[in-house]
Amino acid sequence: MFKRFRHGMICRCISLFFMALVAVQADFVAALAAEAAPSSVTSFSHDSLSHVVPGVRIRVKATISAPAGIKLARCYFKASDETDYFFVAMQKLEGTETTYTAILPALSNNAKVIQYRFLAVNNFGLLAKTDEFASPVRPGVVPEWQYTDSRETIKVSTELDQAPQTASGFTDNIKVGAVESSSWFMLLSGVGVAAGL
Repeated sequence: MFKRFRHGMICRCISLFFMALVAVQADFVAALAAEAAPSSVTSFSHDSLSHVVPGVRIRVKATISAPAGIKLARCYFKASDETDYFFVAMQKLEGTETTYTAILPALSNNAKVIQYRFLAVNNFGLLAKTDEFASPVRPGVVPEWQYTDSRETIKVSTELDQAPQTASGFTDNIKVGAVESSSWFMLLSGVGVAAGL
């Protein structure tokens, strides 16, 4: 009887020891996560375009930063009523640390709205994106954020399995290419079928 009691007490002590060890480990992991979290946050800043003029390329600009640094940045875009996004790579503006720009193709005259969002992957491999911006299309005086030199082919990409021949809703000298599934960042972020860099 005493042996059985002693055996039971030993088992309980071992059990309590392992429970305490698991709790300490959980607290340690949580503390590490809390310490690492600030360095994994990616932040975006962008003033939405008040409108765009059809037939002229569009320059978008955003401040994108992360303590870990930015590995890549993209601007995903589509014309109104289209289901699929296209994207262009964003480049760091010369002389800046966190300002990125991209040129989007010119919209056709029958487009009503351009919808776009920014996506970035930091040097930890963590993905972040903005909410969608929407700018109405209006004919008139070309604003300062639109790019007028349309001589060079503008390369856009898609995250569809097969790239379409044209980018619907746009009228420009465009070359559309598909990226490999390993670069389907918009799909990974949970936003529909997208197009890319």
